[in-house]
Amino acid sequence: MKSGGYLIVENCRADNCDIGFAAIRNVSFSIGKKTKATNCTIGFRAQYGAMGTFGESVLADGLVATNCVQGVDVTRGSVVHVDYCTISGSNYAGISVDQNSRAHVKGNRIDNCDHGVRTEGGAEWLNNPDERNVFTNCSVNYAHYGNSRETRLYSQSANNEFRIGASTTYFKHTGTTDNTVIYFGSALGKLPDNFFLNKAQRLRFIVNGIITGGGTKAISIRSTDPNSTDTTILHSFTETGAGAFQVECFVYPIDKTKVRVVLRSLNHFGTARVYSKETSIDLTRERLFRLYCQLSDPNTTVEFTSFETFLMG
Repeated sequence: MKSGGYLIVENCRADNCDIGFAAIRNVSFSIGKKTKATNCTIGFRAQYGAMGTFGESVLADGLVATNCVQGVDVTRGSVVHVDYCTISGSNYAGISVDQNSRAHVKGNRIDNCDHGVRTEGGAEWLNNPDERNVFTNCSVNYAHYGNSRETRLYSQSANNEFRIGASTTYFKHTGTTDNTVIYFGSALGKLPDNFFLNKAQRLRFIVNGIITGGGTKAISIRSTDPNSTDTTILHSFTETGAGAFQVECFVYPIDKTKVRVVLRSLNHFGTARVYSKETSIDLTRERLFRLYCQLSDPNTTVEFTSFETFLMG
């Protein structure tokens, strides 16, 4: 069903279809009650702002998706419950949630899937702790990509804040004056293409570490595309003292090719400082993040303890 209305599906079956059952564009729905999809590309789909429930109040009456590439797909701003469903043999995901959709997922049995629950692109899902989902023999039970997440958090200003990546690996940098990559890779998260274009949004980075020794220590936060090309220095700062430090960096979008970056350096060996600048960056492409450090004295040591990436707004 498309473009509004109310849809109830019970005791139905779809075999070998592209999509077995779908509610699309502002349809309110209840799809379950012993309804089955077998060998479909997508067994059950909610798309373009659809709202409703997949499944029933008990597992025996819930929907069944067997050997579908995607068992249940929730996409493009839809808000749903996925309750007491039996999903097996999905070689992409038993339940996939993406593109700013929301799903409350409870009491499901998910077997032999590549991903049990897979979220992407700003999606959120609630993994109900009281009526747990059971995952059996899935390659990954649940995973979050891009800036999707399992639960919703709020910053102190009541805006949504997602930590899209963090590395807490201890890294001791010394013995060289080369500009050296400290943190990089998938653990730091990925900014989806064209996502960071709303003026209410901002990126936030936090760096923690301890400095021992003299000379200058130049630390920079950089961004690349997924091919590690198109490198942009978001901001850099130089320390001359020694001791513990924390750096917080905010990135505000101006347009598709330019951002304003504000960096605040806190430490116990000198005066706190604030830097601000505009820089060019291609926000239409996916972006990865890196942290670099360069020493003027190779005998100096900078011990990095964490690098965190947040998307706010």
